[in-house]
Amino acid sequence: MTDALKIGQAYVKASAELRFNTDQLSDLLKNGKVDSPEFVELWQQRDEAYTAWNNASMLLRELPVEGMAVVVNEINRMQTNMVCI
Repeated sequence: MTDALKIGQAYVKASAELRFNTDQLSDLLKNGKVDSPEFVELWQQRDEAYTAWNNASMLLRELPVEGMAVVVNEINRMQTNMVCI
């Protein structure tokens, strides 16, 4: 597997983690548990997931156009497969 595809996988994984974390945080907000230890832990996890997503995103931008095109197609494929899961 090329480094570019590894970056694409990292991007998809971090994106999925951010979406999942957003859903969990939304549930806690709806239930008024903003001051709970769970909320604080989820918020810390969100910071970590965002950092991972941002790093992968920055690395993607540094790829040559040809490599980026391959990775974008792979990201789309991986995201489509994740939606089906």
